Amino acid sequence: MFSPKRVRTTIDPRDGFTEYIEKELIHFARENPGVVVYVKPRRHKSPCLKAEYLNGGEEYISTHNLPCEDIVRWMAYMRGRSGYPTERLRKLQHTDHPSIQGVWTPWLHRDPQVNITTYPNEELSSAPVKEKSATEIIREMFEKQKLMESETNSAEIKDLGEKNISKVISTKF
Repeated sequence: MFSPKRVRTTIDPRDGFTEYIEKELIHFARENPGVVVYVKPRRHKSPCLKAEYLNGGEEYISTHNLPCEDIVRWMAYMRGRSGYPTERLRKLQHTDHPSIQGVWTPWLHRDPQVNITTYPNEELSSAPVKEKSATEIIREMFEKQKLMESETNSAEIKDLGEKNISKVISTKF
């Protein structure tokens, strides 16, 4: 889900932050119109990135002595976050022989394309079309068979009824 964010930055001319502001910040702001960027100078404090998300979440990252490339990566990281706190997934059981297949997570079989999709999206908004299971196919075949049997039984009863009527009529006349 896309949520616009505000990102505050503080400036210290001794670090790679000044280089980031001079070279990269304008490009970042143009490429991400849903992100508001504030540059706020603070004396005698190291520079930091502060992300304020629409859901109320906040995140601080100190950029003290970081080069410009690392700051670019941190800005991309903060832009992609939802603002919800990162939670550790824990298992409620323990084993001495863990599976070599890995741990299941809710994101295990998700399509990575969903993360970069622009919303609203018609394809992702529609209900998923699922194929019939083998059980459903067998049930349908059984229903068809019962229907065919009931049709043949009713046809036989109809034929028997006509024969009996013709017998009764021939015996009376």
